[in-house]
Amino acid sequence: MKRFILIIPFVCILFTLLGCQSETKEMVVLDKITKIAVSNSEGFGGLNENYIFSSQENKITSIFEGTIERSTLVNKEISQVTPDYDILVEYENQDTQGLNLILGSSDQESYLTYIGYEDKVYRISRSDIEIVRGLLKKGT
Repeated sequence: MKRFILIIPFVCILFTLLGCQSETKEMVVLDKITKIAVSNSEGFGGLNENYIFSSQENKITSIFEGTIERSTLVNKEISQVTPDYDILVEYENQDTQGLNLILGSSDQESYLTYIGYEDKVYRISRSDIEIVRGLLKKGT
């Protein structure tokens, strides 16, 4: 009986630890991206709908899809920073998702957050951000 009583707290702790490990370390793409629309950001918590760049071209949506999928969760506070761009992602299943892009200079890190979930910050690889930076230059 004593073993049973000791096992119960151990099992509870084990489930708690396993639950903590299930947090996604990469951003999630909900479906195949069919359209990307980018606007200058007015700050966290909303999506500016005055788009400066929009594309349904498969090559461009694939670039953004890969960039999103490869972005990795980091422990970083960004509430003092204003995002540079808002990104509206439209999926094949008609769902949409809003992202904020903090575009660092060429020697700084760049980050993505889901709009409304700014406490989760995802770092974009340097190679991905250079490609995105090039697309944004062409589109604006």
